Amino acid sequence: MKGFIAGALFWGLSGMFGGLSVALKLLFPESELAGQYLSFGRFRILHTHQVLFGFSLSVIFAAIYHSMPIMLGRPMYSKGLGVIHLFLFNIIIFFGSITIVLGISQGKEYAELEWPLDILFVFMWIIYSINFFGSIIKRHTKQFYVSIWFYIAFTVTIPVTYILNNLAIPVTIGKSYSIYSGSFDASIQWWYGHNAVAFIFTTPFLGLMYFYLPRLIGSPVYSHKLSIVHFWSLVFMYIWTGPHHLLYAPVPEWLQSAGMVFSILLVIPSWAGAGNGFLTVWKAKKKVNFDDPVLKFFLMAMFFYTMTTLEGSLLAIKPLNAGLHYTDWMIGHVHAGALGWVCSLSFAMMYILVPRLCQKALYSRELAEAHFWITLVSVIVYVASMWLSGVVESFLWSTLSYHKTSMRLIPMDWGSMAIILKIFRQFRSFSGAFFLLGFLIFLWNLWQTRKHCN
Repeated sequence: MKGFIAGALFWGLSGMFGGLSVALKLLFPESELAGQYLSFGRFRILHTHQVLFGFSLSVIFAAIYHSMPIMLGRPMYSKGLGVIHLFLFNIIIFFGSITIVLGISQGKEYAELEWPLDILFVFMWIIYSINFFGSIIKRHTKQFYVSIWFYIAFTVTIPVTYILNNLAIPVTIGKSYSIYSGSFDASIQWWYGHNAVAFIFTTPFLGLMYFYLPRLIGSPVYSHKLSIVHFWSLVFMYIWTGPHHLLYAPVPEWLQSAGMVFSILLVIPSWAGAGNGFLTVWKAKKKVNFDDPVLKFFLMAMFFYTMTTLEGSLLAIKPLNAGLHYTDWMIGHVHAGALGWVCSLSFAMMYILVPRLCQKALYSRELAEAHFWITLVSVIVYVASMWLSGVVESFLWSTLSYHKTSMRLIPMDWGSMAIILKIFRQFRSFSGAFFLLGFLIFLWNLWQTRKHCN
């Protein structure tokens, strides 16, 4: 667990610095740090690789290794398998980062790694799964708490979608070709791509919310039955929503419609889960310390989860999708979930786990409070700037002007659009830098806590 916490902090810092660098590249496109190796295209992929896999998975694994023994009444099945899991995982993230910088990539969103690292990823996941399910089989408790169901969905679904999407024919050590082609390849890719978001950014983090929030406030979850309904309805609907990334694309109309319908229905279980979290806090409001910055991070995470899931359902409606899908609005949507939901909950997790590992109180509650407000303000500014940019960009896409020579109607050119959208991207870069400042304060607070461990 300690290794995954350290990994989360390292990959989080690296990935978030990369995100800020990508935002600045849009403001200063002429700037190059290392030529082609850190060009915009590679830097953006590096950012998503380190945040999606390096940071988020590290947080998830650390929390699973901490919470599972408590819920099962016994230690994890094998400490040795856990060490192997930690080693292989960080090897994959490290060499994945190197190959992305070198331009060795499959060119698929969230599936950039080439076949040697894909095989290593699957082997790593088998090691983790043996440890995970071995712990369940050897448990000392009879009943499953709901968090374990969310962990199971994460553990089972990620390798299934990952393997099916990455089936390829190797040509060289650094090059392979997918066994799929054309629109079928796109359909498989976004079936995987959206479920990578569903079963990394969503499902396991909901399991963490259900476990750690009641323990933080000293009160049971509002409704265990509602949490079970939430789980089964969520995993059933989520698995079919990927086609909403392919609306108006050359894929079957029925597939687009199915993706749209399931995406709209998905708001029901999503809000049921968020409501269960809010009601858990509300039920215990008389004994809850609302000045606790850790609780504030939980509340912020649940708010952004509520907002982002509603927004995702609305964006799956074809008329809205047509106007906003290829604009900065989508960047705002993704980061509302990534920064507002995932990072906020991850910060809360770290503020809980590190002091417990050290058996010592957090170094500075005041720094944690400052970190919360910096995070809240920066996320709001970031998302709002991208929403406004998306609306303006959508309008500009529909703006026509006469070509001086041919006198034909053409869309506004990229250069003119970039000038108009510059103010919004300045706000994005500022808010990203502000968020990174909060992360540095967070790191310092945890480092000082660790430094004074008993």
